[in-house]
Amino acid sequence: HRLTTNDDRVLSLQLKDQGKDTMHHVEGNGVTPRTDAQKLDKKEEDDDENDDDDDKDASSSERCAALRAELAAVEAELQSLRGAEASVALLEEAHHHAMNAHHLELHDHLEERDYVLRQLDVANAQLQVLRCANVLEDAFHIWHDGPFGTISGFRLGRMPGIPVEWDEINAAWGQACLLLQSLANHCRVTFTQHRLLPMGSTPRVADRKGVYELYGPVNVFWSARYDRAMVGFLACLDELGSFARSKDLARGVPSTDAFALPHRIEGDRIDGKTIKLSLNRNELWTAALKLMLTDLKILTGWCSGS
Repeated sequence: HRLTTNDDRVLSLQLKDQGKDTMHHVEGNGVTPRTDAQKLDKKEEDDDENDDDDDKDASSSERCAALRAELAAVEAELQSLRGAEASVALLEEAHHHAMNAHHLELHDHLEERDYVLRQLDVANAQLQVLRCANVLEDAFHIWHDGPFGTISGFRLGRMPGIPVEWDEINAAWGQACLLLQSLANHCRVTFTQHRLLPMGSTPRVADRKGVYELYGPVNVFWSARYDRAMVGFLACLDELGSFARSKDLARGVPSTDAFALPHRIEGDRIDGKTIKLSLNRNELWTAALKLMLTDLKILTGWCSGS
């Protein structure tokens, strides 16, 4: 035991000597010597720092991974939004095309509508003109030319010193006969005693006894058949005038306002003037024919108005 103790002392002295030598050496080199405990503490601190760095590295890696995942999600969403944007752009373009086509179609329809409305206005204006027009008066214009009554421009009658061809007189009678028969047809009237036979420039008038020529040439000494035709025509005119008056009275028109021929007809006379040519003067015959055309014109106006 003493040996052991002595040996320990010897070892302790040796270590001290070595320690002094080491310190002298370190101090000679400008380094502060550290004890073993300090070294150990330093080592433990380094180990702790290394552990902290490892933890920081692990945390940074996790954050990086999370950010990469978030970035990938954002990029995917961005791609989806770009695709949606492209789809919306296509839809918008298609919508604009459709709108343009619709506007063009609407413009065409509006132009067509305006054209139809203009045509309708023109048609309505023409209709009003036609409604106000008297077709029979326009077709059979009755007027006068000095002492002559005229129908469709043809003079009816003869005057001394004013020669009128029989062709013109016949054409005038043909127009008068056609007009009176047209008025009767319009009013649905059938003459009771006579029939009018319009045949252009060769008109005729028939009764129960025969058919009589209402055209010439004839003369004042040989015109019995011609006279009968003219008297028959005058009877038809008076009968249609009586029908018109009876219609007005039936509608409640006062007798003072009911239709009446302006020139009274009695047999072969109109306002006291005979319509016969036999043994008559041309100027008196022409005056009677002019009064007859006046009555025919007034009767045409009544038929058109009714």
